[in-house]
Formats: sequence, structure tokens, C-alpha cells
Amino acid sequence: CGKELINRHSKAVYCEACVMLRAMDAKERHQKKMNAHDNVIVTRKLKELKSYKDRLTIQQYKTLRGQIIAGDFDGAKKGLPG
Repeated sequence: CGKELINRHSKAVYCEACVMLRAMDAKERHQKKMNAHDNVIVTRKLKELKSYKDRLTIQQYKTLRGQIIAGDFDGAKKGLPG
């Protein structure tokens, strides 16, 4: 609806539906920023994993790759050979 309602303290207040929509929009904008940032990190981590490919079995490589894509960077790092 987008209509402003005035409460008894003379502050503009929006109906509950408008407040929820505004919050969702802000959340979506934040999520898009985080997704772009996360994609860069995931790409870097996958390149790092590729350098270990000759020292890992196929199953280890696939598991670590899955962990990186899921965002579990610490778990993937633990699985890398020393």
C-alpha cells in the first residue's frame, strides 16, 4: 500500500505489510552483495584445491570441492594434505 500512518508521537509509520516488504528488499540487496563476494572466495579456493589435485584421490577431491562450494572452507582446509 505504501501509505504512511502517523502514530501518536508524530512519527511516520508504515503498515506491517510495507515494513516486511522493505525489510525483504534490504535483505535481498545484502544477499546479492554477499553472493558476489562469496563467488570470488569460492573461485579462489577451488583454484587452490586444484593445485593439490595430484596428491588427492578422486573421492577426496570431489568431497573437498563439495565442501568449498557449500561454503565450508575450514572443513575443506582440514582435508588438504600437509
